[in-house]
Amino acid sequence: PGIYGTERQLRHLLGLPATDHQLIRPLSVVAMAEMVYDFASLKQQALTQRAELRQQMLRVRQHEYRLLAAKNFLSPRLDATAQYRLRGFGDDLAGKGPRFQSAFQDIAAFDHQEWGFGLELNAQLGFRQAQAAVRQASLQLARERVILAEQELAISHALSDAVAQVAQIHASMQAAEQRVLSTQARVAATEAAFTADQSSVDMLLDAQEKQYHAAYRYHQLQAAYSVALWEVEQQSGELLTIVN
Repeated sequence: PGIYGTERQLRHLLGLPATDHQLIRPLSVVAMAEMVYDFASLKQQALTQRAELRQQMLRVRQHEYRLLAAKNFLSPRLDATAQYRLRGFGDDLAGKGPRFQSAFQDIAAFDHQEWGFGLELNAQLGFRQAQAAVRQASLQLARERVILAEQELAISHALSDAVAQVAQIHASMQAAEQRVLSTQARVAATEAAFTADQSSVDMLLDAQEKQYHAAYRYHQLQAAYSVALWEVEQQSGELLTIVN
């Protein structure tokens, strides 16, 4: 889309008018220095910062707890029980009179108290339902762990590609810079020769055209280098910490 097309896309994302007689330009200077990364630390950062890995780790932990809960049903259940009762007998619920005339009065006398203690053991034969639940929970946990491992592997490869791309583009950018300097020197020499009537205008135009193409390629690589640096930040999860 070109510079102006990209600027209009940025305006659309920011909710700004398409045109307001102003041009949005980046405030920071284009990065030119060579970036050398420690891949081990970048990988560790990516494995801890990437949101999708965090979500998948939570799913794995959730299914681990589900498996633990399912295994609990394979064990016999032993419960300790205790019971206390206070009884009252009477012909009526309330009232006055001889014994057993009012139930409330008989309860207040505390003559009919009961205590009970015991153990209750429940054990299923075969545990078919519990074993089926354990197998299902184990399969779900294994599935989530495989997904997590695949995500970690994919992020590791993407991060490696991004780091390699940074090094490759920076090397190409250095070579392009040398070509720019070379074409500038050639243009200067051709202009001097043309001024002294020792070169034709065709040779001068050819030198200027090569200088233009070299400069254009150099600026393209500068933009690609900035994008490559952004890609490393995105793949390592550092971009999220910068934005936050």
